[in-house]
Amino acid sequence: MKNTTIAEQKWNTETVSNGLQDLFMKNVRENKFSLCYIASGNQLCFVCDNAMQLKATGLLEKALLEAFTSSRINNRLISLSWIDYLFRLCDRSVLRSLSNPLPGSGPFTIYRGVAGSRNSRRVKGWSWTTDIHIACWFSLRLGLENPAVYEATIDEKNIFAYVDDRNESEIICCPSRPKNLKLTSRKLQDGASVFQIRKQSTAN
Repeated sequence: MKNTTIAEQKWNTETVSNGLQDLFMKNVRENKFSLCYIASGNQLCFVCDNAMQLKATGLLEKALLEAFTSSRINNRLISLSWIDYLFRLCDRSVLRSLSNPLPGSGPFTIYRGVAGSRNSRRVKGWSWTTDIHIACWFSLRLGLENPAVYEATIDEKNIFAYVDDRNESEIICCPSRPKNLKLTSRKLQDGASVFQIRKQSTAN
């Protein structure tokens, strides 16, 4: 199916940053598209609001990957059912072509750090890492109650993308049966410290 042009689509601009809607629409009329006019915390909302438009123009995979990985905190404001729908609407081969090469052939042992309750916890979220120290850090970073690290195994064929731009070894996938490692507070803190020291040394 041939993609339609950006200018042909009717875009929902409610999440475009105040004062930048005119610039966004000017680009649209010139058949250009960028998420830079949208705050990082709202980019995934924009993708939700415009999923069909992005799909029709062949931009869904690039926009979703950028929006999903650019959030500075997390994506708890978007339901897991919506995130699941968006990733499964994508062409997985395109997502993989836009991401970093996988660190091996798999299967991969992956980890996810969670804390809090309800939407804040999200044990079955889509952001995982191959590094347990990173998962420990994520479980503690917001200071929420009941931090924990979950573990799962994933085959290469079930991975949607791998992103290592921030040295977080992020694997985007949705494993079916994650297991709580039941790490003690001390082990979580020690693991988080390893990642924090590594992060600081990389920055220097």
